[in-house]
Amino acid sequence: MNMKKFIVPIMIIFMGIGLCGQEGIGKYEDGNNWLKYNEGMKLGFIMGLGDGTSATTNIILGLINILTKGGTKERERELVELYFKLQNSIYGVNVYKAQRGQIISGVDELYKDYANLHIPIFAMATLVAKRIRGEINKENVEEYLKELRAAKFLY
Repeated sequence: MNMKKFIVPIMIIFMGIGLCGQEGIGKYEDGNNWLKYNEGMKLGFIMGLGDGTSATTNIILGLINILTKGGTKERERELVELYFKLQNSIYGVNVYKAQRGQIISGVDELYKDYANLHIPIFAMATLVAKRIRGEINKENVEEYLKELRAAKFLY
């Protein structure tokens, strides 16, 4: 039985459930919402991203473990790597190893540009966290923003 047929769709479903649950299916909170939030709401949103991502990761890794029982460790490793590759892509959510206050300040700064207002908060927070962690440099931020501006999020 080809486990990839089952695991990849399950991974996508769980990632989608977490992201779509914000304000109904297909509607993401974006810069227009962010600008209306007070500091407490912004902190809660960023904490929720971290907690939701952590919970989803645990569920996905547990499913991979269950569905690959009796299979090879190499196959399990491949699926885990695939999940983290998806999570760390520009469309994934990853706010780990970055201070919440820094993320909030960075998102505030990026939403000062009206061209960024339609970009979902989860994508902006992930971009800022990547910058804080040193995964992208200051010069590359504009490239990522251009990609996010052109992305067809469900909005």
